Parts: sequence; structure tokens; C-alpha cells
Amino acid sequence: PNLSADAATLLPIESALGYSVSRHLFIGSGHHLAVEGSSDFVYLQRFTEHMTSKKRKGLDPRLSIIPVGGADNLPAFVALLGRRLKVSALVDGARTASRMSRITAAAKNNGVPESSIIAIADIPGMPSNGDVEDLFAVDDYLRLYNWAFGSSLAASDLASTDEPILKRVIDLIGRDFDHALPAHALTEHRAEFFANVDPKTVENFAALIAKLNTTLA
Repeated sequence: PNLSADAATLLPIESALGYSVSRHLFIGSGHHLAVEGSSDFVYLQRFTEHMTSKKRKGLDPRLSIIPVGGADNLPAFVALLGRRLKVSALVDGARTASRMSRITAAAKNNGVPESSIIAIADIPGMPSNGDVEDLFAVDDYLRLYNWAFGSSLAASDLASTDEPILKRVIDLIGRDFDHALPAHALTEHRAEFFANVDPKTVENFAALIAKLNTTLA
């Protein structure tokens, strides 16, 4: 659907979100970064803390991260917030192309610069359908997965393909899993994780964070 600034189009969304109340309670007048879910939020927070501890620039504190509860909600949030507030969005996942087209259309129709929409695929070396988890070196992500699920997966267990890490893990175990749990494992084991983190993982997140920071311009 065309997520334009038409009041009739967005009124049901505003009603469902309680927007007139929520913008005063938890959505300020600053610049907001819409992300798919809690794992994106946690990863950006943890890597910002790590980079800051190393005297490097993390995510600009002016960007307020809002997990929107799933990729399918991103276009509506960009349309809704973009009507009144400054908003950026982080897009990832297997349907990146179709997601991007819907989100950029929502942005264009509501005065949000297309440069404010950032995809994981924009980061050098990432697959075109990459998820935020693909920013991790494989061994780093599997450490988080193993902590979260009490397993012992190794990189050698995964198919040697260019598919996103989530798909390769799902293909191996034969089912989907809660993607938020490895993110929570990072919070629980942050000192141990960052003591042995692959520099490539840090550089990938640094590249993403730098791109997100440019959306403030």
C-alpha cells in the first residue's frame, strides 16, 4: 500500500499505537532510528559501549533507537514518524529488496530523505540479503548462539555457502530459533566476548554505525 501522508491512510495506525500519547511519553522531538527488533537494539548498544571504551565513536547519542516489532512494521513507522519527526531506519533480512522498496516509498511520501534508510547490504562484504548477524565473524556469532542455547556448533558444521548466517544455522538445526537470545547472551557475556572478539566483527559494526550516524546530517 501507499504509505503517504494522507490522514485517512495513517489514522488507523495512529489509533492503534496511541500515537498522540506515545509521542509525549516515549518519543521525543529528536532523531529516531527505527530497527526491526530487540536484537538490533542490543547489538548497536553493546558495540557502541565497546567502541566508546576504546576511544572510538559509537552510535551518535542523538539517535534514539526504536525497535518496531518486525520488518513488516518498518514502512508504517517510517511513514508515521516521518510525518512529524526526524527518522532513520535500519533494514536487514532475506527480503531486503522488497523491504527497501516499501520503506523508501514510505520515506519519499512523508518527507524522509532516502539517505536516511540504511541496509545491512550497504556494508562492504555483506550479502545482498544480509542480516545484522552477518556483521559478526562466523565464530563470533556461533559463540553467542552456543551461549544462548547451550550448544556447541562450530563453523565447520555449517554449509560453506554465501547465505546469511541465520539461514545456515537454521538449515543445520532444522528449525528457526529466537534471534533475540544470542543478543541477550552478548549482554550477559559481554566482557568475555569482547576480550576475544574478531577485529573484523568490530570493523563491520563500526562501518554500520558510521553509516547510521551520517543520517543525522
